[in-house]
Order: sequence, then C-alpha cells, then structure tokens
Amino acid sequence: MRFSDIIDPNGFADVLNFVAANENVYKIIRIDADNFDLLEYDATNNVYTDVTLGGAPDYRGNGKIARLSNFKVSSKLFNIYETGMKAMLGHIDFLTNRTSAGEFTCQVFIDENDSQSINTSFVDLPSDDTAFFNAIVETSQPDFSTPNANKNWHRFYCHADAQSYQYLLTLNDAQMNVQATQESPLTVHALILWQKDGGRLHN
Repeated sequence: MRFSDIIDPNGFADVLNFVAANENVYKIIRIDADNFDLLEYDATNNVYTDVTLGGAPDYRGNGKIARLSNFKVSSKLFNIYETGMKAMLGHIDFLTNRTSAGEFTCQVFIDENDSQSINTSFVDLPSDDTAFFNAIVETSQPDFSTPNANKNWHRFYCHADAQSYQYLLTLNDAQMNVQATQESPLTVHALILWQKDGGRLHN
C-alpha cells in the first residue's frame, strides 16, 4: 500500500471486532512496513476523519484489502500565442458511454499553474456542488436526449480567459467513496473545446 491509497476491506468476520470495516471504504496512511492508519470520508464536511474500531489495535491477518483505482488524464497545454491573444474557454463537450451512476471530475488549470485549478479548491467538492465553476461531469443519460443511446454528449461549463489552459480528468474524494461511481467505467470517445480569442496576451 502507498500513502493516500483508497481501500475496501472485506472478509474480516470475527477478527478483532473489525466486522464494521467490511461495509466502508477508507483512505490508508502507511506508517511503515507493518503499520498503517485508517481515515474515513465525511461526506457532509468533505474531509477525512480518524477511524475508531473496537478490538485490539493490531491487525493479525485474515480478510482481504482491495485497493480502489483512480485515474488522472491530463491534456496538453492549449494556447493561441501566435495570435498575440489570450484564449477564452467557454465550455467543453464530452462524448462518453452512457452509464447508470457514473461521473468524473474535470479540473481546469490556467497560465502554467498546474497545482491549483480554477474550478475546484484544495478540498474536494461534493458531487452536488452548485458553484458557478462546476467540476462534475455526469455520464448518465441527460434529460431530453435520445432514449437508451449508448453514447451521450455532456456539456461542461467552466469559463476561463487565460494565456493558456489545460484540463485534468479524475475522480475526487467524494466520488472515490461512492462504490457505484468508483466502479463505473469511463470511456471518452470525443470532446469539443469551445474557445475563442480573448484579450491581449500582454499589455
């Protein structure tokens, strides 16, 4: 296990009163080769908190611990330097396979800053976030779309007027802790970047 892995423990019946852990997903903090801490996600406050389990503090075997996989897909850096203008991004359209409960997070970064996105804070946003700069793209069938279509277009709004921009597709902490979302497959067949010239690149 690595620092910050998300895990799903199963099969710990009658082992150190660890049965309750079988129903939850945790973030594991590796201390050393023989010790680790568990953190549980608080969906109300969007933070991880310490886990208190009954029984002895030592893990003595039995059961299985499955590591839950995430992904990070980063685009290239988009710019229109040759025009001497900034790039104004209006929205992105994603063509994805239809799912029943799938969604992903799209973070947008500007001006060579790849550590802080403009549409999500350092604390992961909840899946029902209603801020103007939304971060969530659902892959379920949109309203008013063709019924039972295998693929659907999904519009993602995030305005940016910048020297350059790039996007990152991933699952945030809230999504990683919802089994149906974390296990939902994601296939992006195509996307359209809706952009135009912005202001002058340099004044």
